[in-house]
Amino acid sequence: MVEAGGLSVEQIAEIIERLALSQMEAAELMGLGQLKVSALVRGFVRAFQPGACF
Repeated sequence: MVEAGGLSVEQIAEIIERLALSQMEAAELMGLGQLKVSALVRGFVRAFQPGACF
């Protein structure tokens, strides 16, 4: 699995949930679109690489 900054996709999704961030807030913080964050949080993304489209 590709990891971003040492964090797995599951860990990133867990942090978003723990901080009670909306998908829009998380997207702004990570520099991603809301749809990509939605896919990440729902488990549709298995690997995350900054700067890459998925």
